[in-house]
Amino acid sequence: MAQISCAIESGLLVVLFREGTSSDGETVRPFKSSLLQAAVDSHCATAAAGIDYELADGSVADEVCYWRDMTLVPHLLNLLGKHTIESRACFSPARTRGTDRKTRACELRAEVAALRS
Repeated sequence: MAQISCAIESGLLVVLFREGTSSDGETVRPFKSSLLQAAVDSHCATAAAGIDYELADGSVADEVCYWRDMTLVPHLLNLLGKHTIESRACFSPARTRGTDRKTRACELRAEVAALRS
């Protein structure tokens, strides 16, 4: 938390993946709110980002996402062997959101879900 606060105060961009776990990428899981406290304390604006992948010759859930009981090296070798992986990233405008971290986490999660739909 102290390092995130220091980075924000220094004007650095801080990127957090708030789901706190990995998944098949089909849905947006509930966000963990604890690390958002630094943004709330500093009254810093936050933006949501949604990322989607497409894979013509395979399954995004099984070949792009790293989750379940996958082993890293075989997963990476398969992933790096793909000819093309398309990705799309969408961003919401940065703005000040909820006055507490839990509200902010819920608002950001809803925005990420909307960006991905």
